[in-house]
Amino acid sequence: MMSTGVDLLQKFVQLGEDNKDVVDLFMFDSAGKEVFHQLNEASWDKVGMFVLVYDITNKTSFKNCQQWLKKIKQFSEPGKSIPGVVIGNKGDLKDRREVEANEGNAFAVKHGLVFFECSAKQYEGIDVVFKHLANEVHQLYQQSSENVQQIE
Repeated sequence: MMSTGVDLLQKFVQLGEDNKDVVDLFMFDSAGKEVFHQLNEASWDKVGMFVLVYDITNKTSFKNCQQWLKKIKQFSEPGKSIPGVVIGNKGDLKDRREVEANEGNAFAVKHGLVFFECSAKQYEGIDVVFKHLANEVHQLYQQSSENVQQIE
């Protein structure tokens, strides 16, 4: 469903071959319209991961990813590693494509992110994104808990 305002979403993702580890992702989903920028910024002091989504049928949408990434970095702790991905959405509209997959991938690689293409409408390629983010968050959690155990 298209983001027209602000939504809080929750997704449980099972990890590992035995699916014993479960990561609970809480996502703040907001539309990219200017009117929502202040609402977005109020929630950015606790960013644990981020997803930049653009419409593959809209070049301006893709170009705006650079501005969103700049804002994310502006509100992040210096030196803090925040997992993130870039998603080209609306893969079901490839005949109207304005942004090639290699452009999205190049942007992601340039900024140390992982690139995906999907179709939210047809729910294609979505699970792999959540699995990737859950793995990243899980690894960061394990690293931080190891650091805490070493201090004790």
